[in-house]
Amino acid sequence: MIDCFEPNSSVRGWGSALEEDVMDKDRVAGSAKEIKGAIKQGIGKAVGAAKLETEGKADKAEGNVQNAIGGLKDTVRETAGSSIMENFHDHER
Repeated sequence: MIDCFEPNSSVRGWGSALEEDVMDKDRVAGSAKEIKGAIKQGIGKAVGAAKLETEGKADKAEGNVQNAIGGLKDTVRETAGSSIMENFHDHER
């Protein structure tokens, strides 16, 4: 029998999906804001628009924070998922 919770399993169950495939939406949105901010900052710098450059820096900083929050959520989710899986395997024996 193939155990879908084992990392080398050929069958992907919800356990592996929780641990590997789920990325917090804050990480995605934060990365997008960082990119948008870098573009605004670059354009502002290129054309001499200090306000646009400053807005770009602010967008990048906001995106960086949001991305970090998403990373923390991912870490908590992974840790909780690992604990759940360990408890599942302990009760399985």
